[in-house]
Amino acid sequence: DSYEDVVAHAGMIQTVVTNKTMPPWFAEESRSSKTSTTNHQHIWKNDRSLTADDRNDLLAWVQSDHPLGNLADAPKP
Repeated sequence: DSYEDVVAHAGMIQTVVTNKTMPPWFAEESRSSKTSTTNHQHIWKNDRSLTADDRNDLLAWVQSDHPLGNLADAPKP
């Protein structure tokens, strides 16, 4: 996808990231793991979920004027 493609789909991206249907990830932590005093974290192989920080960054970008950013920081295709 190009930058233009992503900007064109910003509204849809906001919807599916907000309601957590994308990226597709169907595993959930159990309630007991969230309240556990042992401080265990579940690590899932091939976890495609977004961290709260990543989700917030993406939603902030979608709700802004969609800055392109520094291309030198972009991953290699």
